[in-house]
Amino acid sequence: MESSATDASQRFEVRDWGAGIDWWRTAMRGMFASGQFLPWVLIGFVATVVLLVASFVPLVGTLAQGWLGVVLGGGLAVAARRTSDASTPSLEDLFAGFRSRLRELSIAGLVLGVAGVVLGLLVAVVGFGGFLGVIVHGDTPGYAGGLGALPAWLLLMLVLLLGFVPIGMAAWLAPALIMLREMEPVEALKASLRAAWANSGALTLYGLVFIGLALVASALLGLGWFVLLPLLYLSTYAAYVDIFGDD
Repeated sequence: MESSATDASQRFEVRDWGAGIDWWRTAMRGMFASGQFLPWVLIGFVATVVLLVASFVPLVGTLAQGWLGVVLGGGLAVAARRTSDASTPSLEDLFAGFRSRLRELSIAGLVLGVAGVVLGLLVAVVGFGGFLGVIVHGDTPGYAGGLGALPAWLLLMLVLLLGFVPIGMAAWLAPALIMLREMEPVEALKASLRAAWANSGALTLYGLVFIGLALVASALLGLGWFVLLPLLYLSTYAAYVDIFGDD
């Protein structure tokens, strides 16, 4: 069953659960097409290294990673579109966001980075509160074994769920919307969030497939991630085209 949703600035499709598998199938067909495999492995490897290095930047690592994730995401959308057009992507495509739409991608990346920092601080405050409760009331009946901190840890999980899920949904398709449809950053984040929420069934199945593939990739001494990461980028582009249409 399929339907469509419309807002003032963007139209998107609402897909059924099975689309979550179709996006992976499309990604696999693209990556394993003639001449696509090695370029995508290289692109995925370089993107991962850049993001890992950014995460270790003192004080601003989270912001830097959020910013770079969106800017590189714009380039990955360009590379995925080349694959969709039966062209061969190059490492240069990964950095296309630095040459085009950098301001818009940067704003979206910084918004996501700030949101991640704020959420991290909230999690730290709640976690510290639970830890402090165990220290202060550790010998009090009902606090044995840290059970007294259970409400705080439940609250911590709730904060994580309510925070990271919408942040992830907003970040999911925003780089492609900014880079390929030239949407403004805030509108792109909102459109991605709305579309992801409306397609939460397909997105849930998509995520479950990713978890399964991640377990397999890790079991192969981690080498499977050199294939899984490019598939993740290509499947994200497949979802973007399926939901928002071919730009």
